[in-house]
Amino acid sequence: KREGYVINQCYSTVRKIKQLIFTAQQRCRDVKVQRTTFAKLRNLIKSEDEAAAIVNCGGIGTLSNAMIIHSEKPLVLAEAVATLAELAWADSSLCSKTVKAGCISIVLAAMERHYAHATLQQMAIGFFRSLSYDGKCCRSMNEFNTVAAVILSMYKNPKRVEIIREGSTYLQNMVV
Repeated sequence: KREGYVINQCYSTVRKIKQLIFTAQQRCRDVKVQRTTFAKLRNLIKSEDEAAAIVNCGGIGTLSNAMIIHSEKPLVLAEAVATLAELAWADSSLCSKTVKAGCISIVLAAMERHYAHATLQQMAIGFFRSLSYDGKCCRSMNEFNTVAAVILSMYKNPKRVEIIREGSTYLQNMVV
């Protein structure tokens, strides 16, 4: 009886993920829909299974597309970047997929454009930190000079403790 419950719960979660991604794709110009959809997606990520479902349903492409479309909306960017980071934390094998999708350059552009938006800066550094545990991703981040971007963010936001903390951990990972 318990197995049936688990299977139904998994199916229900995948169905929710598909619906959320479909909604984000269909209403890609709606800022509020994008922001709330990405927050809901991020909250659904509890394990590798949900992360894989998001990726298999086109989630990384949807997130990166939204970051390009809404490049002037820091809250949408922050939600999308936080969701990408959560995917990487849930399943480290997905890190390379975010790199291949061009997410590093998109996140760097967002950081540069909105250097004074603390939430976005923190989420972006958290995304880089989540990638920094994978050697191949570290090499890719070095090619994009993410270390300089993180140091600049820390310099421009010296009183934002979370930015300093995330940045310090990221830098530590990149040095080791």
